[in-house]
Amino acid sequence: MGDVRALPRVLPDQRALILGATGSGKTTGAAWLLSRSPGQWVVLNSKYDPLLSSLGPGVEWDVGAVQDGLRKSRVVVAHPSFYDQSSLDEVLFDICESGQVVGVMVDELLYLSKGNGQCGPGLMALLTRGRARGQPFIGCSQRPANITQYAYTESTYFGVFTLRADRDWARVIDYTQCPELRRQREPHFWGWFDTRDNRLTEYGPVPRHDIARRFKTKNSSGTIIA
Repeated sequence: MGDVRALPRVLPDQRALILGATGSGKTTGAAWLLSRSPGQWVVLNSKYDPLLSSLGPGVEWDVGAVQDGLRKSRVVVAHPSFYDQSSLDEVLFDICESGQVVGVMVDELLYLSKGNGQCGPGLMALLTRGRARGQPFIGCSQRPANITQYAYTESTYFGVFTLRADRDWARVIDYTQCPELRRQREPHFWGWFDTRDNRLTEYGPVPRHDIARRFKTKNSSGTIIA
C-alpha cells in the first residue's frame, strides 16, 4: 500500500466520494478509509452490509439515539429504511444543525438523491455547511450517474473502483476532469483522486484485517479509537 503516512484518510473539514460497481471492493475500501479517519462517525448502513455492521454498536435512526451512542463509542451504525427518504434526510439535517463534530458515512447515496442532481435539505446542509463545522463525510454509490451533484462539487477526494456503465464514468470524469480515472480495474483495486492538487494515485486491495484491528483498539477509558 506504500508509505503508510501518505495513505488516504478523511479529516474533519473534508469529504470523500467512494464509487464502484457491486463486487468492486467499494464497501471494504470505504470501511478501511473510515478506520483511518479521526473523530466520531455515524454510519448509515441501509443495505445491512455485515462489514459495516461490525464497525460499531447499532443505534436507532434518531438524532438522540445517535448522540447517546456516540457517548460510548467512536462509531455507531444505523440501519434506516431507504424507503423513507424524508426520515433519512431529517436526521441528517438534525446532525448538521446540532453542531456536533461528528462525521457521517452513507453506504448508498442513491437513496438520498432526487432527480436532476438534487437532494433533500439534510444531505445538502451536511455537504455544504458541515465542512465549516468540522463534520466530515464519506459517501458511497454504485451508480454515480444518479446521485446528487452536491456530492461531487463538495468532495475533496474521489475513490474510484471499477464501474460498468458509460454514463457513470461520464459523470465522474465530468466533475473530476481526470480522464485517467477511467480504467477497468481488478476487483478491490482503486484510484484515489485528490482535488486539491489534481493528483491521481492508484492502490491495490486494502488490508481488511487492518479494519478490524483499528476498531478493536481501545484507550485506557475503554473508548474505541483510530
